[in-house]
Amino acid sequence: MQVLLNYAVAGAEHNAYFGPVFFYAWLVWLVIAAFWQNYKNYFRATLLLCALFLISVLPLNSVVGVNNVINANSTLVTFTDISFLIVGLAFLWGYLKTKPNAIALAEVKAA
Repeated sequence: MQVLLNYAVAGAEHNAYFGPVFFYAWLVWLVIAAFWQNYKNYFRATLLLCALFLISVLPLNSVVGVNNVINANSTLVTFTDISFLIVGLAFLWGYLKTKPNAIALAEVKAA
């Protein structure tokens, strides 16, 4: 979301957009957590959403950003984008490894 806002919003207006988007998104996700029935599925949904957002940073920044992987002078942005991609892939791996049935069987065996 920040990559798109950096592209679409003028520099002085960033705080007016980033604050509400960031905090209201977390507030909505916390309210959803209060009403979610199965915490294992909520955990999996959180992993998947985080994975998708983190993985999307590198392609989005390459398409709409000025500083990106293609630009040789942007090493900090390049390492950050690649790090987000790696962490996103790790979250996606965690999502794929935690199937609700497998978690339930592990809990039954432990009891």
